[in-house]
Amino acid sequence: MQAVIFIEAHGKIRSWGSISRSLGMESDVVATSGHLYRYPESLYPLGIKITKGQAIDTSRTIRPEIDRRIRNALHNRKPGGEILIATDDDPEGDVIALDIMRVIVDVDPTLIDQCLRIRPSAITKDGVERSIRISRDRSGDIDDLVSRAVSGRTRALTDRWMGATFSRMVGAGCGRVRAGLLGAALCWSKSPDMVRGLPETGEFTFQARSGTGGLPFVAHVSLNGSIPPALASVARRYAGKLIPGHVSEMRSVGAAVAPRFKDIKPFNTGDALSYASRFHSIGPKKAMAGLQSAYMKGRISYPRTDNRTISEASSSNVVQAARICGLRDVDISMARQHAHEGATDTITRHEGIYPTPRMTKDDMDRFRELVRKPIKDINPEDPSSIEDLMVTLVSRRSFEALRNNEMAPGVYHPREDSDLTEQERMALSDLEWLRPVSSNLPWGRAQMTGLRIWPLGSVVIDGMMTEGIGRPSTLASHADLIEQSGQLTIPSPGGLPEPSMEGKRILSKLPRGIWNPAICRMIEEAMSRQDEDEDNGADITCRMRSRVNHWFRDITPEVREVLVEMLKSEGDTASRPPSVAVGLKASEVAPEADTDIDEDFSLDA
Repeated sequence: MQAVIFIEAHGKIRSWGSISRSLGMESDVVATSGHLYRYPESLYPLGIKITKGQAIDTSRTIRPEIDRRIRNALHNRKPGGEILIATDDDPEGDVIALDIMRVIVDVDPTLIDQCLRIRPSAITKDGVERSIRISRDRSGDIDDLVSRAVSGRTRALTDRWMGATFSRMVGAGCGRVRAGLLGAALCWSKSPDMVRGLPETGEFTFQARSGTGGLPFVAHVSLNGSIPPALASVARRYAGKLIPGHVSEMRSVGAAVAPRFKDIKPFNTGDALSYASRFHSIGPKKAMAGLQSAYMKGRISYPRTDNRTISEASSSNVVQAARICGLRDVDISMARQHAHEGATDTITRHEGIYPTPRMTKDDMDRFRELVRKPIKDINPEDPSSIEDLMVTLVSRRSFEALRNNEMAPGVYHPREDSDLTEQERMALSDLEWLRPVSSNLPWGRAQMTGLRIWPLGSVVIDGMMTEGIGRPSTLASHADLIEQSGQLTIPSPGGLPEPSMEGKRILSKLPRGIWNPAICRMIEEAMSRQDEDEDNGADITCRMRSRVNHWFRDITPEVREVLVEMLKSEGDTASRPPSVAVGLKASEVAPEADTDIDEDFSLDA
């Protein structure tokens, strides 16, 4: 079989070529290196016009070199060969897929009959083969290309509009997500009733011996901005040691006390980034690059997800990977507690991240060694080491999620002759003490007594996930930009982030209606979900207008006013450029602004 395969990132060409050969395809793999159509690099002029019945992103223009590459591949294809559009299964990938299809139709409308829109969850032979089979069963899966692209096109337009407006107001890079994040940080300390919850800022771990021998008991305490002094005193004095006393296991009397199950789920994007930052000092942006690189090489499943679910089919791959590592208690039956329901899941529709090692001896040997060996200090300047770290973290977590994580509860008994104060004894006795019923895994994370404080990037990502602002593809970049900007600061170890003087200055210049993270979340949901009055048969620009109308009517009048003023000023931008932030690049507002590199991008601001 001969095929032309269109993908996004140039770095995936080798993997796709290898997979297509293994499936018996003679393929020509063409990468768009991001979006086929792009906005200008600068935010100004805005290049957006919204008029009655239309939402037109007028400055969104095609990249001639990619257009030529697509056309050449189509002209050189063998007659009857399939055309696979294999851009990512996310809003940006759907926009690129529609743009590619429009070029295909322009070359020859009859080529539609040879087109398949495929959405592999992992760049592996099984993942691609399964996605091709699904697409063929759905007659190419191209009927809804326009509907799927509306979300990404609307987001790009909205976030460019808002980013340009707010950045001009404050004289610095600031978009929808930045405003919501700064507002959330202000609310964490000043008005916690305005937010969904507080991000985790650190943790206590306490370890004590068992009164009957065997594995010790451990108590974890998550910190959310304050450090209990009694527990802090014990953690500091007994760091790395067992605390004095013992824990006796609770004995079940009838059904009075039952063993507990520790809730361990597969990683989503934010979990993986936070874990790398918290325990291995790898910043979110570098950790995200490691995830992306591992995905492009077929080592892990799609890494940009906000789900912690896993399907039965994917669970079987995880069990197979566990067997490579000699783990026999990783069981597919445990997948039921993490069932992936597809359409009922959150916005990305993707499962949690899991490993996809290739079944060759060299790859299996490498994978086994990587997962089982202790993690040494990771060089933050070595992309290869970071990629291996992310594969290891993802693999271990997916294995842990598919085990019987039964935990036995216990009661702490202080030693009478210890130096613990009465207040410290009471604090320790109030904790939840647990130990696993089954054996420990080879890499069991150190559970020794200690106080750990999380870095700002990790706390920011946790806060963004809690508030539902920012998307998996932009979490790392937003966290990196907020750290670089100095607009958030942690006033004391273990404390909640607060806007710095610069952050407060920016908030003071923004309309108060855009501070609330709930507004940022509402706008994201409105852009991503079809409203009742949206006409499926309408042109895409009209459908974009419908979604813009939805969020526009739900924002405050003061926010509407500044956004409308931005559109009015766009009419004479050439004669009257914005007075501030004129040279601002889109990438300073939209962390994933399109550029010619081997990653997939969005224009979230």
